[in-house]
Amino acid sequence: MMKISISVLFLLFLSQINTQAQTDVWQIHLEAKGTKPTEWWTERTGKYVAEFEQNIAEAFYPESKPADFKEKIWISKDKSRVLKGKDEAQFMYIYPKKEVYAFQKGDDIITKDVLPDPYRIIKAADVKSIGDDVSYLIISPTDEVRDILGYACQKYKLNFGQHGFGEVNYQVWCTKDIPAYATDNLPFAHHLPGAILQFDLDGQDSTVGFAATKVEKMSANPSYFELPSEMEIVDVQDTGDGLSSGGELLAVFNSGLQLEEAVQWFPDNRDGNVVIGLKKKSGEILLPANYQTIENLTEDVAAVTDLDQKYWLVRKDGKVLNTSGYNHFQPVNDQVYSYQINTNFGLADIEGKVLIDSLEDMQPLNSEYVFAKKDGQYGVIDLDGKFIVKPSYQSVKWNAAGELNLVEKEGEKKATTISASDFIGSFIK
Repeated sequence: MMKISISVLFLLFLSQINTQAQTDVWQIHLEAKGTKPTEWWTERTGKYVAEFEQNIAEAFYPESKPADFKEKIWISKDKSRVLKGKDEAQFMYIYPKKEVYAFQKGDDIITKDVLPDPYRIIKAADVKSIGDDVSYLIISPTDEVRDILGYACQKYKLNFGQHGFGEVNYQVWCTKDIPAYATDNLPFAHHLPGAILQFDLDGQDSTVGFAATKVEKMSANPSYFELPSEMEIVDVQDTGDGLSSGGELLAVFNSGLQLEEAVQWFPDNRDGNVVIGLKKKSGEILLPANYQTIENLTEDVAAVTDLDQKYWLVRKDGKVLNTSGYNHFQPVNDQVYSYQINTNFGLADIEGKVLIDSLEDMQPLNSEYVFAKKDGQYGVIDLDGKFIVKPSYQSVKWNAAGELNLVEKEGEKKATTISASDFIGSFIK
């Protein structure tokens, strides 16, 4: 099982008339869970995708590549501070003023921007009355209550959607005993009545998602909400060009790939959408602003997605490594990944070199082998793109127990359930 550790600190300021009481702090440890969460994302392909889902999907990898995603979040009733990954990118959210401050370790400026809130909270009866360009969220409490780490948690059903494009449904468990919080991965969470202690990505399989593994009360520290005094604050919320959350997204890209000294990311606006591009510090545009998310692959390479939700590999010197955008992209290990371009599947290395293409489908196996479909049958290829198990399976699937369900046709269909290690051992001598 892969695990993503996220430390979340919550501050609740308790006050009395003419007296400020001791601040209470909660620390919540969350872990991403699921033996094969990539199957969840594959099933989402071609359906309505809520804005936050892309970020969550990029946090999950096949078991062959453990995810490296960590956050610390300090939160009070009116503000929070987020530290993302190895002390690189930080965000300060001021809820009453609807402001967000973003900066990165080593920067000399802090960007001040509008606090993003991508979803309009509505009732189910109001769906048909809102515009097609509005992303909405319907929060429905249930009667189900369960104990999670000593806290009474109520189950809520969440319906994310956009009129005319469809909906996606999730469920969360939250406790009113701890203040609500929000992060880049869970930007809707502050609309709930308390802190989320479990978030299920798969409504049929509660083993895929996020869950709290530890909750403890801690002492407070007033420095949690102090911005670096030596850095200049640059206001990007009043530029008049619609750059809502541009500073925050810019900080995410800066954290996602450390560029060479001569090049830098820059924010822009495209039909009301904040996008990021790449340019030389002299002003020459290397990549027009068209990208919305970034996923670090190695120290030198990152995957970015454009407005059409296509993946592109970008090197730290600004060079794009693939010539066509990928519909789907999945690392096999640190050096090789599988991709999909429309109905064509293939395997390429981290420099964009195609190892094999013209396949009909690909499914993960481990960090050295991949299932590949050719002429209607699945076989196994190595990372050179060579078939080491000839195509002979009608279907290959992972079950909830982390085992392989293989359907082989030998005169008539024959189904086999086998562990991945035993299956690999059958063709490695």
